[in-house]
Amino acid sequence: MRHNILLKLFVVFIAALIWLQLALLKEHSEEISFPLKFTDLVDELVLEDNNIKEVNIQMRGRGLDFILLKMSDVYAEVDASGYKFGKNKLRIDQKNLRYSERFKLHVLEINLEENTYVSCDRILEVEKPIQIQYANASEEEYFIENKITNSNQKISVKGPSRILDDYSTVKTAKLNSKMVEDGEFSVDLILPDSRLELGKNSVILVVAQTKLINKTITLIPIEYPLDENIAIIPQKVTIMLRGPEEIVLSFTADSVRAFIDSRDVRKALVSGENLAGIQFELPSGVKILEHTPQRIQIIKNE
Repeated sequence: MRHNILLKLFVVFIAALIWLQLALLKEHSEEISFPLKFTDLVDELVLEDNNIKEVNIQMRGRGLDFILLKMSDVYAEVDASGYKFGKNKLRIDQKNLRYSERFKLHVLEINLEENTYVSCDRILEVEKPIQIQYANASEEEYFIENKITNSNQKISVKGPSRILDDYSTVKTAKLNSKMVEDGEFSVDLILPDSRLELGKNSVILVVAQTKLINKTITLIPIEYPLDENIAIIPQKVTIMLRGPEEIVLSFTADSVRAFIDSRDVRKALVSGENLAGIQFELPSGVKILEHTPQRIQIIKNE
């Protein structure tokens, strides 16, 4: 019984070998994708990413040759030496196909539409301003108080013109005050796009230590929501603020906005306390140390 099973398996194996040999030697047609490889494109141009990447070729040959072809490096070589900025007509015929002559394959058809174009973009080198980034709000406040004196630097950026148009600045890595040593520090630049090239990868920034001063400003009018039908007592506030000398020295009562929010008014009236806090709008880097009064009395008009 065991001998019969082994014999049957051997017969099946031989039949499979014969079938496989016939299949490998039998001719048939098949569509093969050939990647496009562009050569001799002038240095001032670059191919755009949305171009056609491969072309399908209808071929005829033995199954064995098709298997070996798929395992080898095949491509369609396109001479791009005459390409110009903009659209260029793509032309491919049998002489462009690169594969070993050992494969006995015949080209039946190149599946490429008549009006197929390849787009080229110009390579440009332009100057872009740097854009400072900060690690967090407190670090931004530090660099406002201690001004970066050369933040208006520009960086050379090279790449395709359409990609360059997408970026108006080159961003820095996020700054923090620990980077500063003896009034200056180096910070890395962030490459906006892998298809672009920066003239340099970092810049040196110089920090000018800013003198901070205090200043008291009196009689600042307090804004309040007129549609709430209320009055307030008092109607003006006095503040002491601290900030960079060049900013604070020019401050007047008109430089600060003091106001009471509508929601605070309604809360004060509902609670029966009839007292609301004051809110302020000030430039970045300027702080209020204290203000008098701390809260304002809300009086509902009858």
